[in-house]
Amino acid sequence: MRFFGLVLIFIALAVPAIWFVELAGKHDNGALLSQYFGVCALIAMSIVQIFATRITGLETVFGSMDRIYVLHKWLAILAMLLMLLHDTIDAEMDGLGRETTLSELGETLGEISLYGFLILVTLSIATFVPYHLWKFTHKFMGAPFAAGAIHFVLIQKPMALTDPLGLYTIICCLIGVVAYLYTLLPTEIFKGWRNYSVSHIENTGGALAVTLTPSGSGHKHRAGEFAFLELNATGLSEIHPFTISQAPNKERSLWFTIKNLGDFTGSLEPHLTVGTKAKFRSPFADRSQCGRLYMPNW
Repeated sequence: MRFFGLVLIFIALAVPAIWFVELAGKHDNGALLSQYFGVCALIAMSIVQIFATRITGLETVFGSMDRIYVLHKWLAILAMLLMLLHDTIDAEMDGLGRETTLSELGETLGEISLYGFLILVTLSIATFVPYHLWKFTHKFMGAPFAAGAIHFVLIQKPMALTDPLGLYTIICCLIGVVAYLYTLLPTEIFKGWRNYSVSHIENTGGALAVTLTPSGSGHKHRAGEFAFLELNATGLSEIHPFTISQAPNKERSLWFTIKNLGDFTGSLEPHLTVGTKAKFRSPFADRSQCGRLYMPNW
């Protein structure tokens, strides 16, 4: 996890405080603090959505992908805590005008966002939840985030949307929403996916050794890098991260040594066969998990 990336996240969350301090004395400080927590929650969730894209360049700024997974998880938990603080501390202020139908709708969307996140984040950190259920529910994570963004737009607040604080928050939310929509695109649209097929399978006793051979031009790789695989076999169609456990050869074949650590990995041996088609996304540069499967919990 790179220090520079952590500093960027801190700055992103600290910048709104500059404008909230300017509002101190004009409005109730407790309500201002509550609204600051709400804005920080939206910014944190925007960054979480960006991490979920796994776009090129994230590792340069934030470190290897396994560290980004950890940061993704804890930043989401931080956002959830900020939402709870925002909900607990009264954010209403006097002198902002009468409630309107739109502002009441914004309040309702805020409640939907809060409870939606509570459910989805709980499912994400609960280790007993089956992977396929977690994977399905995780696809909806952007819905309460979008509801929270609309909540910010519609509610009564001590700043205009065209003020620096309003623009900053809206831009962060828009980036987060775009990132979420990007994650919903089919894998074929993503650049960097190549076709492979399973050429060898061997049970080594404690793990399953799987070799993939490219159907065309394969990706360059180094041992220890992450690879995201989509296997065309019954029960194995989910995209999963694995660690490449062998140095490259001239054929650019990939070798994975996979331990049975969960529902998905446990179903590999009975369903995976030689000739199974696979899609492989360009590797991510991590060497700290070389030789074993790494299963991120996000």
